[in-house]
Amino acid sequence: MYSVLGLFHVNCISALVLFDFGATRSFESLALSKRFAESSGTLDCPLEFKSTDDLSVCASKVYRDCVLRMCGVRYLVGFVPIPLRRNKVIIGIDWLSPNGVVIDCE
Repeated sequence: MYSVLGLFHVNCISALVLFDFGATRSFESLALSKRFAESSGTLDCPLEFKSTDDLSVCASKVYRDCVLRMCGVRYLVGFVPIPLRRNKVIIGIDWLSPNGVVIDCE
């Protein structure tokens, strides 16, 4: 199940945010990660998956403690950079659960 909520700010950069309840991690586009001043870290175990374009992707970098600003509140998120078009972010269950997020679809 996916729910696109719109534009938010990640490290003061506007990004289209997609909340993905099936994703076990949070991701950001390579285009967005190139604009980050912070250096990236390395995942303990590289991620291998198929993208929506059926491309095999192996990701080993992570940008920890990125600031996601929603409704005036700052949240820290760790993003794995992957090939996505433009400034896009996928927020996964790794962030939703620990932050006690409730998305009301009423």
